[in-house]
Amino acid sequence: MMDSSVSNETNKARLLGVTQWRKATPNALRTQTALGSRNSPINPTPIRGKPTNSSARRHDDKLMLILVENRWAINSFLLFFNINKQATSRSIGISFGSAMASAMRIVIALLTIVTIGMILGALVQLAFIWNLEDSYGSAFPSFRRALGRQNVGGNQLPAVGWGNDKEAALLRIGYVKPEILSWSPRIILFHNFLSAEECDYLRAIAKPRLEVSTVVDSKTGKGVKSNVRTSSGMFLNHEERKYPMIRAIEKRISTYSQVPIENGELVQVLRYEPNQFYRPHHDYFSDSFNLKRGGQRVATMLMYLTDNVEGGETFFPMAGSGECSCGGKMVKGLCVKPNKGDAVLFWSMGLDGQSDPDSIHGGCEVLSGEKWSATKWMRQRAIS
Repeated sequence: MMDSSVSNETNKARLLGVTQWRKATPNALRTQTALGSRNSPINPTPIRGKPTNSSARRHDDKLMLILVENRWAINSFLLFFNINKQATSRSIGISFGSAMASAMRIVIALLTIVTIGMILGALVQLAFIWNLEDSYGSAFPSFRRALGRQNVGGNQLPAVGWGNDKEAALLRIGYVKPEILSWSPRIILFHNFLSAEECDYLRAIAKPRLEVSTVVDSKTGKGVKSNVRTSSGMFLNHEERKYPMIRAIEKRISTYSQVPIENGELVQVLRYEPNQFYRPHHDYFSDSFNLKRGGQRVATMLMYLTDNVEGGETFFPMAGSGECSCGGKMVKGLCVKPNKGDAVLFWSMGLDGQSDPDSIHGGCEVLSGEKWSATKWMRQRAIS
């Protein structure tokens, strides 16, 4: 009897501990420690349809006692699990951030390398160009010298290097810019056709020998003075035609007009002072006398040698469809303003081989300044 009462008292004490543990332990933790038992001491609700008995209660009490005695170990395990789970989550976040930072560093490093490579490549190319220009010498335009850009007739010229190509230098390839003004009659304006030095050279040769200009007599074919033309001028002679600069100009005229050099007449240099002009006229001949030497005139290259001229335009009344200023007056037709270095090429003969009456043209009155020009007429055949 005594042993039985002692056992009962012990069990009561243990159950009292279970009751206290229930109160002190959260529901979630008690659920986890139930180890999946539907009839655990934590949740002693019996399974419906299955009445409880004393043996089952004793089994549950024993299980509860085991849980109570080992509750500190179980709590420690669950606490360690939660801490480890949080640490793992933080570790994953830190690892992802580190990976992104590493990737960004790699991208920035690659972009830096590419940029440095491009800069080095540009410097190498620039050095190569400068060495190439230095090898050509100072006789031809270079990139560095052309930074200041040559100014011809108020127009800035692009930087062009001819190297050792003398043909390109004679033709001023890269400087001369053609502009179609009219197809009927055919008129082409060549910007920067002559250099400033060539313009001044022609004026220097012509100035001491200027005489009153003449026109061709349609009956005799000889030059006569006329109020139609009030300028002064002169012709280069055959010896001057052999000068290197003159030969270069004639070579250029032949190339751009596609008329052989031997078909050209001697260059005529003209000066128009204020109030001087040249009435509209044709360049082709109306007499038979002049046709004996090379046939009919087919084209004219008119080159302008000075700037700062008011008036003095070259006027084509049968070209264009609008109006233009000719010597300060508005007229119907096409007017070309004289700019130093420019040249206008027009054709006196049509594509059918006949003289073109629409090629009529004139020199407008000069209002101020001096207009200097050089004219080259070209024939059907070589001039003997």
